[in-house]
Amino acid sequence: MEFPPEIVYNIFAHAELETCVDLREVSTLWYAAFNQLDARLLKQKVKERNPWLKPGEDGTELKTWRDCVRVFVGRLRSGKWTSIECLEDIKYPTELTEAISLNIDEVETTLPKDYKPLMVTREPQYNTMLKLDDNYYMDLHTLMARRSQPPSWQQDFVRTVEETDEVGVYDCDGVRVVVPIDMVTNETSWDVNEDMVVVYTAQDVWILPREYPDFRQGRGWKRSRTGITNRRVQRNMTSGYTFLVEDDDLLRVPQPMVLAVDLDNRRVLHIAETRDDKFDESHVDTDEVPKTNSFLSSDARVNSVYNGLLWMADCSPEGHTGLFPIFIDMKDIPEDDGSGTTRVSKMYYCKNRIMLFKKYMDSGFSSTPRQAQRYVLFFDNTVYFGGKKQESSFIVDLASWNVWLMKEDFELNQGSLFGRELFVGYSEGKLGAWMYSQDMIDIYKTRLLRMKMLYPRRGEYDVSRDRSLEDDFEVQDQLE
Repeated sequence: MEFPPEIVYNIFAHAELETCVDLREVSTLWYAAFNQLDARLLKQKVKERNPWLKPGEDGTELKTWRDCVRVFVGRLRSGKWTSIECLEDIKYPTELTEAISLNIDEVETTLPKDYKPLMVTREPQYNTMLKLDDNYYMDLHTLMARRSQPPSWQQDFVRTVEETDEVGVYDCDGVRVVVPIDMVTNETSWDVNEDMVVVYTAQDVWILPREYPDFRQGRGWKRSRTGITNRRVQRNMTSGYTFLVEDDDLLRVPQPMVLAVDLDNRRVLHIAETRDDKFDESHVDTDEVPKTNSFLSSDARVNSVYNGLLWMADCSPEGHTGLFPIFIDMKDIPEDDGSGTTRVSKMYYCKNRIMLFKKYMDSGFSSTPRQAQRYVLFFDNTVYFGGKKQESSFIVDLASWNVWLMKEDFELNQGSLFGRELFVGYSEGKLGAWMYSQDMIDIYKTRLLRMKMLYPRRGEYDVSRDRSLEDDFEVQDQLE
């Protein structure tokens, strides 16, 4: 029996995602109707079940919202994803993940012309700039040294644009933010990342999408500040969504939580609690403590939001670093109980997608602007007897499952890989690493010093070439 197109559309519009996938296989008519569904309808359906799944990410098969529907249902039905109620139920593999060595090329002049940095931060030295002194950075594509702005943590983060009796307009790290005027006091703090603006007062928190940072547009919402801590310095580059930290008296001691902000559905999701492995539960009446999604350690964190998955890192029971994907289906998850937070009580993980490294390591956050959310970085420092130090950096590609390892041995007084200006990124479509030796950095610093003394009023200097011998003598006389 054939249905009119408008009836078919209405059926799809009211069906669950699983039913939509089944219906598209019924006949060529249903298949064609599925392929013609409005992308806005499919987006709404997907976001209601998984707020992190979206098309267009580099390295994924997700090209359209139809692809997102198929992948979401496929994960639920594949049998590869194990349902868990808490993250302590995750079973780690026994074998460590193998890494491929990535050579570090030492450079003396410019980086490759097509170089694009892997990670992006507010501090230019981790992108394409080399710090020469407190005021000047050198552009590694042009070798021009320009006066720099103070580091972001030293800058005036918020600038007042306009204030009225009802609203305040502010420039917050380059984003024009509008909030109720009664929210702004001397104690108000601000957080801006790639996706949102968060404004903290003593009692409340306003959460605004970065695309719509005006509370009057109705895209943001306010919730109680109770327990939420401003983590701007630590979390400002987290890809996808801000992850806040909250204290809870569930175990009668302060217990941090991992919270994810679901912008599309205007809610804060309680993903997991973190528990210090030194915590003594002997004084707790365990009969009254419900099972929660708690970790084994207090170092659990989300490192990337990629391919509809939360990629989380934690210390395994054996002391290794585990990187694992968490897949969340929001179906049947209860609404906010009034606390301002929705608890996620059912999630999935895939054991075959867990990566395990030998020891526990610090990690960096991925970045959306460079299409780098598919990458996660880990850092490891080992100090040997006599002052010898080895620093390693692991780069995990969440799309290809490749892991690259960079190693360098040096004496303690030589600094570290990133302190010695290591630049990781792409050139000619390939991942690579480039580093300037301390000798080359000293040469550029000397050239800048000479030029600043000869031409003190200039805002930029070309340090790609040496000055004349006469200039050298002139500068030397002034220094003496």
